[in-house]
Amino acid sequence: MGNVLLLDLGLVLAAGFAGALLSRRLGQSVIIGYVFLGLLLGPYTLDLIQNPDLITMLGEVGVVLLMFFLGLEFSLKRLHSVRRSVLFIGSTELLANLAVGFLAGYLAGWPLIDRLFLAGIMAMSSSGVVAKLLFEMKRTASREAEILMGVMVFEDFIAVIYLGVLAGIIAAQAVTLDTVIWSVVKAVLFYGLFLTIGARLMGMISARLAQIDSEEQFIAALFGLLLLVAAGSLQLGVVAAAGAFLLGMIIDQQELVERLHQTLAPFRDAFLVIFFLSFGTHLNPHVFPEVALYVALFVPLSILAEVVITSTAAFISGLSPRKAVAIGAGMVARGEYAMIYATLGLTAGVISPLLYNFTGLYVLVMTLLAPFFMRHSGIIEQAISRIVPVTWKFAAKTVSAVMRPVMLPDKEEKEPVSIFTGLLLAYLGLLMIAFLNKQLWLALVLAALGAALIFAMYRLLYQRIIANFGEISPSELPMEESVCCSVVGFTLRMAALVWGTALFLATFWQLGLWFIVVSLLLFAVLVYYFSRRLYLGCVFGCRLKT
Repeated sequence: MGNVLLLDLGLVLAAGFAGALLSRRLGQSVIIGYVFLGLLLGPYTLDLIQNPDLITMLGEVGVVLLMFFLGLEFSLKRLHSVRRSVLFIGSTELLANLAVGFLAGYLAGWPLIDRLFLAGIMAMSSSGVVAKLLFEMKRTASREAEILMGVMVFEDFIAVIYLGVLAGIIAAQAVTLDTVIWSVVKAVLFYGLFLTIGARLMGMISARLAQIDSEEQFIAALFGLLLLVAAGSLQLGVVAAAGAFLLGMIIDQQELVERLHQTLAPFRDAFLVIFFLSFGTHLNPHVFPEVALYVALFVPLSILAEVVITSTAAFISGLSPRKAVAIGAGMVARGEYAMIYATLGLTAGVISPLLYNFTGLYVLVMTLLAPFFMRHSGIIEQAISRIVPVTWKFAAKTVSAVMRPVMLPDKEEKEPVSIFTGLLLAYLGLLMIAFLNKQLWLALVLAALGAALIFAMYRLLYQRIIANFGEISPSELPMEESVCCSVVGFTLRMAALVWGTALFLATFWQLGLWFIVVSLLLFAVLVYYFSRRLYLGCVFGCRLKT
C-alpha cells in the first residue's frame, strides 16, 4: 500500500511538472497541461495510476485549499468603488449564462439534474485563468481590469452559493422547486451565520495565530483549522469548498493573509496539481467523439453570451465600447468551477459520464480560446461595430451616457446597500424560482410579483437618473443637440423591456422552443422600433431646430 501511494503520487506530481512545462511553452494555461497528462495516466489510456480513488481524495484537499485562497482574495472594500457596475454586469452575465446552459441541456434532451449541473459548468468563468492572462498582458492597472476582477469576485461568491444548491439537491435525491428553494435558503443561512459568528471568533483566533513564531506550528494550526471547517461544513450538509471559501473571507488581517500566502500557497499548488490530474484521469477519450458535437454547439453559445450580452451590460454601465468588449472577452475562460461541479456530480453518481467528459473537453476548448479573445478584443469590437445597425449604436450610446453617472459615479458615495440593489436581487431570485417552476398558478403569481418588482425598480431608476442627470456632459451623448431628446424616457423603456422579457421567458419558457424564439424576435423588433424612433427624433428633430 505504501509503495503504491508513493508511486502514484510520484507519477502524478512528475506528470504535473511535465504538463505545466508543456503548457507554458505553448503559451497556455497550466490547467490544460494537467488535465491532458491526467487523461494519459488514467484507466482509459495508459492506466498507470494503481489507486485512483486515493488520488481523487487527495485532489479534494486541493479544491479546499483553492477555495480558501479565493476567499482570502475576496474583498468587499475593493468592490465598493465599482459595486453598482459589478452587480449589474455580474448578475446579467450569470443570469444569461445559466439560462444558456440550462436551455442548451433542455434542447439536447438531457435529464433535469444534468441541465442544472450544465448550467453551472457553462456559467462560471475561471478567475485564476483570467487573473493570469491580465497579468501576462500587463492590463492589471486598467479600469476595465478592475471591473473585470470585481465581476469575477462577485461570480466566485455566487458560484459557492450554486455549489451549495447542487449539494442540497444531491442530499435530497430529488430536483423539485421546494428542494431548490430550501437549498438556497440553507446555503444563505449557513453563509450568513458563518460570516457573522465566524468573523467574531476568527478575530480572536487570528490574534493567537499571529503570535505563533514557529512556521511548522503555524502551518499545522491553519491547515488543521481549514480541514476541520471543511469537514464541519460537510456534516451540516454544505460542501467542504464552501466552508473553506468563507473561512478565507473572514480573515482580514493583512499580515496574516501575507503569511498564509508564503506558507500555505506551496501546499495549495501541489494539491491542485493532484486535483486537475485526478479530473483528467476520469475522462474517457473514447467518448470524446460523442461529446464533440455538443462541444461544437455549446462553445459558440457561451462565447456569444459573453461577447454580446456581457459586453452590452458593460457598455450600458458607462464604459467605452472597447473596454466593454474587453470585459466580455475576458470572461470567456472556464476552469476550476466547471471541474468542481462535474467532480461533485460524478462522485455523487447523479450526473451522466457523458456530461463529465463533455466538461473536460469544453473546459479545454474554452481555456484555449480565452487568450485569443482577450488579446483581440479591439478587433472584435470593431467587427461588432460594423454589424450593429446605426440606430442600435445610437440608442446604446445614449443609454450608456445616461447610465454612466449612475453606475460609475465620479464622486465616492458613502451609502449602504440601496433599496434598488435589494429589489434587483429579489428580482433575480424570483427569475430563478420561475425558471424551475412547473405549475401554472404559481407561474401567474410569480409573473405578478415580478411585474410589481419591475415597476418599483423602474421608479427608483428614474429617480436615480434624474438625480445624476446634471453630471452628463452633452459631448457624452451621440450628438450635442440630442440633450433635447427624451433620452431618459428611452433608457427607462429599454430597462423595463429587458426586465419584462426576462421575466416572461423565465416564467413561461416551458411552453416550448417556438415560444422562446418568438419572444426573442419580438424583443428584437421592439428594441429596433424604439431605437429607430429615438434616432429619427434626435437627428431630424434637431435638424429642424437648426
